[in-house]
Parts: sequence; C-alpha cells; structure tokens
Amino acid sequence: MSIMKSILVLEDSKDYQLMIQSSLQNHFEVSVYETVASAIEAISNKNFDLFLLDIVLQNSSGYEVCSFIKSQEHLNHLPVIMLSSKDSIDDKLKGFDYGADDYMTKPFDFRELIARIEAHTKKQQNPEVKLIKTHGFSIDISKQKFIDPDKKHIDLTRIEFKLLTYFCQNLDIVLTREMILDHAWPNDLSVGERTVDTHVSNLRKKTGQLGKKIKAVHGMGYKLCS
Repeated sequence: MSIMKSILVLEDSKDYQLMIQSSLQNHFEVSVYETVASAIEAISNKNFDLFLLDIVLQNSSGYEVCSFIKSQEHLNHLPVIMLSSKDSIDDKLKGFDYGADDYMTKPFDFRELIARIEAHTKKQQNPEVKLIKTHGFSIDISKQKFIDPDKKHIDLTRIEFKLLTYFCQNLDIVLTREMILDHAWPNDLSVGERTVDTHVSNLRKKTGQLGKKIKAVHGMGYKLCS
C-alpha cells in the first residue's frame, strides 16, 4: 500500500479549509493551518511533500511562507501552489517571483487541484535533473540555479548555464568549439566559433574561482579541470 503524500494547507477561510480538507483527504494526508507563524512552525518540525498557500491572510500573506520555503536548501525543491482570488497577470507573476511552482485562482474545480497536486508530486518522485557539485559549487539543473560556496545565487543567462552544465558533466575532457556549438546552439548555422569564445569568456568572469578552472586548449576548445 502506497504512503499518502503529505500536504500543508495555509488558509484562513473556514469555508475553504473545510472544502479543501474534504476534497483532498481521500487522496493525501492534509494538515491545515490558519496563520503564517503556525505554518512555518509546522514546516520546521514536520515533513511535507507539497504546499498549498493562500495569498491573502489576516495581517499577512502566503508570500511569506513561500519565501521561507524557497530560502531553505532542504525545502526549496518542494512544490508550492499558490491559491488566490487575485486573477490578474501581475498577481500571478508576483506569485512566481516569490518562487511558486503553480497558481490557482479561486473559485477552482477541486478535481483540477487534485490533478495538479498529483502532477507536481509525481515530478518529485521522478526528478529529471540532479544536483551537480564541483569545487564547492552547486548546480541545480532543474531550477537552472548556480550557487557559489557562500550560498549566493549567481545569475547566468540560459546559454551560460547550459555551457557550465556541459563543462561540469564532462570534467577534464576537452570540448571542442564545434562540440560546444552543437550542444548550445544545435542546428543554428548563424552562430560561429567566436560566439563560443565570447560566451565562455563571460561565463568565466561570472563564475569567479570556478571560472578559472575552465582552461582554453590551444587550437581546440576548452575544458573544466578537476
């Protein structure tokens, strides 16, 4: 018999508390909290698989809890679904800016809510991407994040992140400019070898000490040294 996924619900409306509890209880283990303080305390002491956070609460907001979750290294991979009656694009974008993985507007069909929860928790069971660690640096491919040893998130462009991941997956292997072109710009004949040099140079500058480990191999390309 499979173990039910544990869901934390932050919701101060009694009506929605009852509706969410009754709709989800046959599918998931549901814990409901009314305040930011009680939710954060529960998160600090219990294990959850997914978080449902109402945005508008009395004297606070679900953004605080979402921000807390995404700031914790052992939690930030867990999915957060924001629930709100706010339905403008700006409101939704704000939710995603805080790190939400999904956003549902009230009122919603509870069958859809269950389907979204199942989809997000299934991704957690079968993660597509792993965490790469090298020289004290961490690369979370799924979230496209590069974090230095001081736990600072360094912003990379999509291409820079793709190149860094490629180097880390091929440690001490010389990657020719042609190989890099094929990996980062597949089928794009407008991109040449000078573009590779420019992007690698920018990558080396942004990644500091790790960037110094990316060595140019004369007449061939580059390699990340162990």
